[in-house]
Amino acid sequence: MTERKAICTPFAQAVPNVPVIDTEHCVYFSKGTCRACERFCDPKAIDFEQQDKEVEVGAVIVATVNNAAAINMSVKKAAMALIKPGIEITEGLLNRVEMAWRPYDPCFACATHNLPGSSPLPIEIYDSKGKLIKRFPEG
Repeated sequence: MTERKAICTPFAQAVPNVPVIDTEHCVYFSKGTCRACERFCDPKAIDFEQQDKEVEVGAVIVATVNNAAAINMSVKKAAMALIKPGIEITEGLLNRVEMAWRPYDPCFACATHNLPGSSPLPIEIYDSKGKLIKRFPEG
């Protein structure tokens, strides 16, 4: 592992995903000198007086996206193999694409189930130029 820098993103999934000052590695916080980051960052982006604070929330839903990259690759590969010009896009065909990601994470699978009377997760299919080809449900 490498030494952490004074300004870094705490971890890849940080929310918000923005750089912060790591006070343990910042020369200003250890010796009271430097402040070089103020010259290189946008105006008022650095606030040495800002303090960590706790925030009360009513409920937190944690999405388990540990497999997001692998899921995206599998869905893309399945969609590219199954959805071709001239082939009718049916619910059965979309179910086959869906099979590419269901094994990865039960939370993703549960999150896309719809309750009776509500709309299912919309699916949009675009061509290579970004033009919308079809939307499910239609409308």
